[in-house]
Amino acid sequence: MGIKYNREQIHAFIYVLSLMGLAVGVSTAVYVMSVSTVVLFANWVVEGRLKKKLFCIWHNKAALAVLGIFFLHVLWLPFSKDYAYGIDDLRKKLPLLIIPLVLASSRILNRKQLYWILGTYVFTVFLNSVLGFYNRIVNPFEDYRSIVKYISQIRFSLNVCLSFFLILFFVYQKLKQKKYIFLFLLFVNLWFLFFLVICQSLTGIFIILIGSFAIGIYFLSKNNRKWIKISIMVLIAGGLTGAALYLKSAYDSYFIPTSYNSKPLALQTRSGNFYQHDTAVGTIENGNYVNIYICEKELKETWNKRSTLNYEGLDGRNQHLSQTLIRYLNSKSLRKDAEGVNSLSDVDIQNIENGIANVVYTHKYSLKYRLYQVFFELDLYYRTGHCKGSSLTQRFELWKNALYIIEKHFWIGVGTGDVALEVKQALQERNSDLKDTGMRTHNQFMTFWLTFGILGFAVFMFCLLYPAIKSGAFSQNYLYILFFIISCFSMFFEDTLETQAGVTFFALFNALLLFQTNSQNSFFCKEADKSKSIS
Repeated sequence: MGIKYNREQIHAFIYVLSLMGLAVGVSTAVYVMSVSTVVLFANWVVEGRLKKKLFCIWHNKAALAVLGIFFLHVLWLPFSKDYAYGIDDLRKKLPLLIIPLVLASSRILNRKQLYWILGTYVFTVFLNSVLGFYNRIVNPFEDYRSIVKYISQIRFSLNVCLSFFLILFFVYQKLKQKKYIFLFLLFVNLWFLFFLVICQSLTGIFIILIGSFAIGIYFLSKNNRKWIKISIMVLIAGGLTGAALYLKSAYDSYFIPTSYNSKPLALQTRSGNFYQHDTAVGTIENGNYVNIYICEKELKETWNKRSTLNYEGLDGRNQHLSQTLIRYLNSKSLRKDAEGVNSLSDVDIQNIENGIANVVYTHKYSLKYRLYQVFFELDLYYRTGHCKGSSLTQRFELWKNALYIIEKHFWIGVGTGDVALEVKQALQERNSDLKDTGMRTHNQFMTFWLTFGILGFAVFMFCLLYPAIKSGAFSQNYLYILFFIISCFSMFFEDTLETQAGVTFFALFNALLLFQTNSQNSFFCKEADKSKSIS
């Protein structure tokens, strides 16, 4: 005889399966997220007892606050001119309504179900990172921001960070009793750290450091054993010191001139041609001044003999090849003349043709690669104001633009539907380097401030903080604390809640960790049990 399942068991199975689908979708594909969200909501409706569920939601202040983020967008829609954009924005943000609504009014998952969902998520992120690494090997000259398909690099790095801390959670929950599981989890976490380095995610690495610091502080406050407290303090101090020393070392090797630059400047090349020395600009890279020892005549003649790409043309990344060549020679402490070009190997020539402007950029598995890029971008922005093509300094320019809009719409904002329109118009008015790029704010907090004004922004911050305070998650649920840190960092550098992937990531784990990992779930609340029967 086959096993028979009752109606309640079937709905419970679909409920867990749809949550697993969301766990897969947040780091892979939009359509997986969409289908899983629809199934989750449909199952919730068909399951019935809607009046009781809504009654429990109504008496759960934390759940109401979480749902408030979505309804804030609804309330500010009338302040907009572009209703079509506003309605489409509400469609994108439906997970902020559906997921917490369902999770806050459904039965609490047992430990096995929760582990299946979280384990599915971690395994999917791990698999996607392996595929990204494979893509990096197959396409070594592809932009590191494109090694993971279907999701932005910075958003995927956030998934890696959350997966890293979830593994620590699994270990803490005594899964380490089985040695082979413990070793596998240790390997996966080491892999995640390695992956953050190869995809040059400074944000991800910084989150790991801050999250580890938060874990240390959390357990420091919870443990009374002196030797454990001392061990945690030593680890925290050692980690912060090591990170600071590494950063200082990279900074010094980039900006402090080497002995090569301290000698008197020669006027002529060995062939008798004159150098150009621009000492007024003072741009420095890899400890060498970029704008000295340049002989354009010899560079052009010698390069065109060694490469099929024209010296006055573009490299593989559509940059001026001449500038890529000059910077590459400079990074190797070579003079920018015939002798310098002839000193380059065939691999060096290929690197330059592919748009690699610094020999350090060829060290794909070194964090110094990304740090040097950041130093160059910051220095260029400081000297010229140019930010196009720089992921970091573009954000500075977009934040300035957001503040420009906020100043004009301080109290009530521009409305749910006019964000893109106002951002584009402000970039034009300021004659920004980023006009006509279609870029937004790249800061969720600023986006909400310019959307809702200071009044709506205050409501958003309340909706963000109150649920965790009310449920005790900030003091009792270290996993939620880590998720909150990751989310806030994401919102600081990205418009996290302006894309379906970001919205679903936040809605899923915010609701899952608030309403499905503690006794705050109102489905079993005493108020509901003691109330009169609701059919």
